[in-house]
Amino acid sequence: MSHPTVQQAEAPLSDRPPAPRTEVRPTSPRRHVGSLLGGLGALLLMLVAPALPAYAATGPADVQEGVLVRVAGDAQVPASEAIGVVVVVQGDLVIEGTAAVVVVVDGTATLRGASVETLVVVNGAAVLTEGAVVNGDVVIPSSTITDDGSTRIGGSVVDDLSGLSTAFRILDVVLSIGGAIVTVLAALLFAALAPRSVRSAASVVAAQPGQVALSGLLFWIALPLVAVGLLLTVIGAPTAFAIWVAVMPAVAFAGYLVCAIWLGDVLVDRRRERAHPYGAALLGTAILLLVGLVPIFGALVGLAAALVGGSALALLGWRAFRSRQDAPALTGQVGPV
Repeated sequence: MSHPTVQQAEAPLSDRPPAPRTEVRPTSPRRHVGSLLGGLGALLLMLVAPALPAYAATGPADVQEGVLVRVAGDAQVPASEAIGVVVVVQGDLVIEGTAAVVVVVDGTATLRGASVETLVVVNGAAVLTEGAVVNGDVVIPSSTITDDGSTRIGGSVVDDLSGLSTAFRILDVVLSIGGAIVTVLAALLFAALAPRSVRSAASVVAAQPGQVALSGLLFWIALPLVAVGLLLTVIGAPTAFAIWVAVMPAVAFAGYLVCAIWLGDVLVDRRRERAHPYGAALLGTAILLLVGLVPIFGALVGLAAALVGGSALALLGWRAFRSRQDAPALTGQVGPV
């Protein structure tokens, strides 16, 4: 006995369960932004941290505090004011109050009854009148000094710096060693916090040199010109100073580290350092530092590394910004209508 074949009717389209919604995520360098920003922030913190203890040590109890800088212009410290450091370049300075360190380059420093700890005048003149007091030294290379007989200098008047050449050479060596150590530590920190960003930037330089060059022109030339325009406005002046003092030096330093780690990657087997390129960071940074000891050529190599690596980072940052702007629109268009 044959059984009848039972055919189930297909459910209408309106009763069918909706197909699973799949979301297409655009591939972009956006995933590297977090690690990149973390690396840059850590580098800035490393550079600023040594100055924090000295800054914290100064407080309201310090009578002489603050900094006065004037370039291509005159300055004055009235008798009622006390300031820490006064620097005037291509201008004249008149001090009637109190100052800790006074530096005048290409100008005249006039002390009228003032009290100063150290006075430095380069290629100018120092005029001490009305009982002015300099508790420390007066350093006047290529300068002259005059007083009316009522002044007092507690230290020495130094007009020849040839005896200090040895001290300056020692200081230069110490600063060079310290800078090299900081650079190596920064490279290791960058390799720990942003390894993907470093290698992504290096791959962009190798695969898309034209776009990196265009990004470099926009970042290193157009951005400073924009900052000049912002400097002419009161609201934009802080932004201009931030671009010059913080953004561009940080990107240049990070770009130098990118090229150093890329150079180390070329010489080191990457299969041994898949996660964090510590060995590449050490080797590449050491090579660039040693090359930097060669006069002129070393400076050009370091500058090129900073510019090329910084241009690649600027390009990745721009792509990340664009992908973040386009991601919501792309996500909203996927799926059944």
